[in-house]
Amino acid sequence: MAGDAAKMAAAVCCGFWVIVFIVLMAMSFKDIDADQQGLKYHGLSKSLTKDGDTVTVFDQGKHHVWPGQYFIKYFNRFDTLELTDGNAQTCLSRDGVVILTQIRILYKMVRNELADALFNFGEQDAVRKYVTRLAQDSIRDGCAEFKAEEFYANRRKIESTIADRFACATGCKRPVCLDPYTPPYVDDGGTCTRRCDAFPTTALEPGGFCPHIEAGPIQFTNAKMPPLFEVAVTDKLKAKQDIDSARGPEREGSKLDATIALSVARITAEVDLKNATAQSEAIASAAIQEVEGIKADFEEKAKAWKFYKETNGLSVDQFLHGYFTALAMENSSLPVYTSAAAAAVSAAR
Repeated sequence: MAGDAAKMAAAVCCGFWVIVFIVLMAMSFKDIDADQQGLKYHGLSKSLTKDGDTVTVFDQGKHHVWPGQYFIKYFNRFDTLELTDGNAQTCLSRDGVVILTQIRILYKMVRNELADALFNFGEQDAVRKYVTRLAQDSIRDGCAEFKAEEFYANRRKIESTIADRFACATGCKRPVCLDPYTPPYVDDGGTCTRRCDAFPTTALEPGGFCPHIEAGPIQFTNAKMPPLFEVAVTDKLKAKQDIDSARGPEREGSKLDATIALSVARITAEVDLKNATAQSEAIASAAIQEVEGIKADFEEKAKAWKFYKETNGLSVDQFLHGYFTALAMENSSLPVYTSAAAAAVSAAR
């Protein structure tokens, strides 16, 4: 019985350690995603897994790690620095205008320098913070080469200058070439080398810190100027466009339109003058005819009163008394009495 109990205990103990071994083996496999690459770090020895003198970089898949080991992962693709919206970078133009830029910058970790990046800066987020500082410096340096007005007309050139600055700040004297036909690149017998010595950067100075990345393209999406400056620049550009239009082929068309308008105005003025002259002549003729009619009327009345005076043998006083009595009767709404009639009325009362 004792022997059976001992065997049973041994079997249980063996089974327990088998289960522990299986669990540890299952837990000792770590995943690296498709867009990642990793370094196997030994926590106890503070070292990395090497193949000879070269640090081993692990790619996508499941990889075994012993207790005390883990993977430090970095992206194997281009990562994006979003210096937009709340993270937008301000800079000063060459003429001192404060500009708020909206820029996206791409960069990628250099595979065979991951170990240097780890021991100089740390993991992915720490490297990203340092690269962000270099990007901000590159934006400020690039903006300082241009006047504020050029941010409307030469956006592509400014974008290229900032890209040059960033690539030189992160290049660490490695030959880099994005466009062999655009300065500051030179063609060295089929290879392309960036003249980064034209740009003073901390990464290129003695004792400078290299971020161990490959600079990618940048995208300059927007530049926000002070409101009053934007209005002034917009008005200036519109004025230039108006001047160019006035000096261009449209000038002859505008002159023709103006000539036609002048001719129409002249004809209209002549017609208006003729109408006014005819209207004034008609008014004058009507006035003359009216005067003549009034004159003839008075002449007829004069003849009639003269005949009345002479026929009745009236003196001048009698004639005037009778004339004014007639006028009074003609224009009065009440009865009018002569002197004799008035006396008779009084006697009758």
